Amino acid sequence: MQPYPLLLHKFTDHAAKWHGDAEIVTGGGTAPATPIGYARLRDRSVKLSAAFATLGLGQGDRIATRAWNSQAHMECWYAAPGIGVVCHTLNPRIGAAALAEMAGQAGDRLLVASPDQAALVEELVALCTAVEHVLILDEPGAAGVPLPIVDGVRIWTQRELIDQPATAIPWGGISTAPVWHRSSRGSKSRSRLASRPFGWV
Repeated sequence: MQPYPLLLHKFTDHAAKWHGDAEIVTGGGTAPATPIGYARLRDRSVKLSAAFATLGLGQGDRIATRAWNSQAHMECWYAAPGIGVVCHTLNPRIGAAALAEMAGQAGDRLLVASPDQAALVEELVALCTAVEHVLILDEPGAAGVPLPIVDGVRIWTQRELIDQPATAIPWGGISTAPVWHRSSRGSKSRSRLASRPFGWV
């Protein structure tokens, strides 16, 4: 048994250490395939974690993503839990009003979106009072796509956000939140993680 919780960033650490040159390929539709090695993916995710922290995001905060199957979206999925932030997707089959209600209930502070989702972002920001920042991902074909126009919320591109001065942070958050899991008999039971850093022993 490992002497630490088996959480998402630990998979990334393991892959970067032992399979750093192995490639993950993202893409779909008309987007070109984009390969990246696990070591570089981890490095970029850690930088994005630090960038999230510069926005004031931390343990227990929530962010919402409305993005396609891209490398940039994948980086968000590793970066968010790297600092204890909850990351959830907004279903593309659901309308803006219902998505805004979900984001409002979650208290999402950051909205992450693909460049071609600008119109929806404008609708959501108008309906979601908790959203403080919008991050437009750097995806293939993003150059020249106009950014959303919104009031009272800062719009960032991924490159711009990562280039902000950031303080080095530990890779891993701290959790004292209850965790639901299923027993072997299928019933739900509740446990609580000890208050300790995810990735530090």
